[in-house]
Amino acid sequence: MDFQKTTFVKTVARVEDRPRFSLPEIIFIGRSNVGKSSLINALTGQKKLAKTSATPGKTRYLNYYMVDHQAYLVDAPGFGFTQYGKQEMQRFAELMQPYFKEAKPKLGLYLMDSRREILESDVGFIQELNRMMNVLIVFTKIDILNQKEQAALIKQLKTLGLNSQDYALVSRDNPRLIHKLKEQIEGYIGKSITINE
Repeated sequence: MDFQKTTFVKTVARVEDRPRFSLPEIIFIGRSNVGKSSLINALTGQKKLAKTSATPGKTRYLNYYMVDHQAYLVDAPGFGFTQYGKQEMQRFAELMQPYFKEAKPKLGLYLMDSRREILESDVGFIQELNRMMNVLIVFTKIDILNQKEQAALIKQLKTLGLNSQDYALVSRDNPRLIHKLKEQIEGYIGKSITINE
């Protein structure tokens, strides 16, 4: 799957407006300003494919990108603090709940800022997502952490029962880590969806 052959398809405000051409969907989920759009640009090698902003809440709908006619990357709205406040949280729920039910995404990339603490709410959300799809936790901005801080993060992940197949450490400016993430995504595309009871 050639990520450089990625094109923007459409912005979707309602789940029924998803692209008609059926392909596996890879949904990018995370708090506002965690770097979802930046990661899509890094994966595809296109700096301006997904619009980025320093202002939380820039992505307000589902943005669909087709990868090499083999899969869709789906950029979801962020959740948490945005300039739109509680209304945005309600809009996120109203958009995403039908999406998960109808689209049945192949893979969920749950993005977390590697500098931030892993909260119980994150763990709970990941467990909920894992009942519906495969989930890969992606820690962004890993280059900002020093070696000691990276080692502490990995130790914490092991404490949570995660192994190296469950997460990825990435920086948009590190081609080696981006390439490794591409390989992990391609591995999931070849798997069937598993639902944990």
